[in-house]
Amino acid sequence: MSPNATTTSNKKSSDLPSKRLLSAVASLTRWKILNEMSAGEGMMVSTLATRIGASATNVSKHMLMLLKAGLVRIGPGRLYHLTDLSRPDPTTNEVDLGAIVLRLPRRKG
Repeated sequence: MSPNATTTSNKKSSDLPSKRLLSAVASLTRWKILNEMSAGEGMMVSTLATRIGASATNVSKHMLMLLKAGLVRIGPGRLYHLTDLSRPDPTTNEVDLGAIVLRLPRRKG
């Protein structure tokens, strides 16, 4: 390999989404959770579990991943809320995370 050759991409690592963020959005269950939370109300794990048809234990594990990625926060009463970073634009139902744009299904009613 010549001294001028590079083995890395021209993209800066700061331009790329974090592994934690990519992992957080790489699950159908977490997409369902984000979609349920997109209305903006705080929700308990048990409520989310009922709405998406999963166990509370399973949802709790997924919430931890979303929490670590900075997509949700825990408020008073153990209610989970979307962070400002992950709150969808009400006109498009899209969440712009910089390198990633999440397009959530439109909520009915």
